[in-house]
Amino acid sequence: MARPRRPIAERDLVRRAAGDIGSAKARAQRLASRVARETLAAVDRDPGERIFDLLRTYDDDPVRALATSADIDTAALVRAARLARLEARGFRRLLPAEAMTEDEAVCAEVGQRLAERYRRHLSGNRK
Repeated sequence: MARPRRPIAERDLVRRAAGDIGSAKARAQRLASRVARETLAAVDRDPGERIFDLLRTYDDDPVRALATSADIDTAALVRAARLARLEARGFRRLLPAEAMTEDEAVCAEVGQRLAERYRRHLSGNRK
């Protein structure tokens, strides 16, 4: 059984946000980095503020829409990366400096996955 396709809205937002300058790979990497940081910030927001994220998905910022759209669910990548790291360290809590370092690593990890996905959207490949 094949994996379900990514939402068409994701492809359209990626193409709108990536711009026209540079190779598909370079544009995908720049965009993925921005989306990963925005997603991490959205996941860390107070749950009461998440309603504003839902409202912001209707504004004209494709990066914010990629980061916060429930249909695209980029936040699932952040949550999965954090959970894997939490399990790997035996559920030990981190000091604030360690948490910042881990957030950077999560951003990099999620950014790499998004960059590959976005590169496929930009180059027209469906693999």
